[in-house]
Amino acid sequence: MEVIFFTRGADTRFVLPATRTCVFFCGGRWRTAVLRCAATYAVALLEHGWQRQPVEVVER
Repeated sequence: MEVIFFTRGADTRFVLPATRTCVFFCGGRWRTAVLRCAATYAVALLEHGWQRQPVEVVER
């Protein structure tokens, strides 16, 4: 499963395009949100100063 990892300062967001899900830390806990379109959301993050980070996925 593809995971796209974004950071902005101390904030982190994970976008999982296959399930149209975003995982983020807010209010002291990890939360999830269902996205209408993961690709559009990823572009919006980049436009608002988020940095896409490389992720190494190890399958077991």
